[in-house]
Amino acid sequence: MSYPVDGNYDGGRCPASHPRHMMTLFFEVTYRTDHFANDWYGNSQPFILANGDTTGYGFHGDFVNGWDIPKLTKGINNCLDGEPNCPSETFTFYDQSDTQKCKIAPLLSESVSGTLSALPGCNTPSSGPAEYVPSSCPQDIALAKSLLTPSRLSTAISQSPTLPISIINMSTSKGWTYLGCGTDIAGNRTLNADWEGNNTMTIETCVDFCASKGHTYAGMEFGSQCYCDDTLPADRAPVPGIIANCIMPCAGNSSEICGGNAAITLYQKCGTGGCTPSSISSSTVSTRAHSVKRGRFMRGLDVDVDVEMR
Repeated sequence: MSYPVDGNYDGGRCPASHPRHMMTLFFEVTYRTDHFANDWYGNSQPFILANGDTTGYGFHGDFVNGWDIPKLTKGINNCLDGEPNCPSETFTFYDQSDTQKCKIAPLLSESVSGTLSALPGCNTPSSGPAEYVPSSCPQDIALAKSLLTPSRLSTAISQSPTLPISIINMSTSKGWTYLGCGTDIAGNRTLNADWEGNNTMTIETCVDFCASKGHTYAGMEFGSQCYCDDTLPADRAPVPGIIANCIMPCAGNSSEICGGNAAITLYQKCGTGGCTPSSISSSTVSTRAHSVKRGRFMRGLDVDVDVEMR
């Protein structure tokens, strides 16, 4: 491989030693730092990347690994030179609400959102140019770091917790099992037989409330709300392995998660056969249509991601 001549990396001429031009994939992430323009003074910006980089130069990549090979091949075949936007039939782009739901359970119990007292992963700030010196790390975090390498990734996945760290296992203590994070709509609740809301809400108190009412399902939402019912619509059910937008701490216990905005943490009462989640009924409601929006941009919270083939 060689760079094009004349310094034109996007479309320059190939050198004689490397006459065949290869496709490039441009990947760009833009952070909305303008939202914090009034939060610091002077000429020194206050941002630090999670890896400890205070300069911003530690996060850059014009190619991101992990692509599905058939889809990448299709993009290469369909996206011709001079067409910055691939044909709409090449890739599927999801809207913001869909992308925000794509979260997996964390391997470690550490803070990664909100105002942080320290960087995740035991990282310490470093401005260079001297080589970064790793800090000492608790055993569990050091173990996770050692596992998250290409050769050991399957081991890390196999050792990941069966439940999210912020979820309580009550299959033995209360006879209820965790289902996952479902979706909810304010005008048409997923669980609507009984409900309560208070500033002392926890997973345990919500399950106890629904159990006292004789219901099969219990759901926590928006940190302080609890909903109960005996049926769960199939189109509102959790996707296995995805914690979705259930990211709000419970009002009565900040170490637990009680749903989120239009997201509901769901538990089910164990049946006579044990604590295995039963099949979710789709007969109680009609399946609601789910639309997928296509577009060039994939957006997240304060982050714009622009992907295009060149």
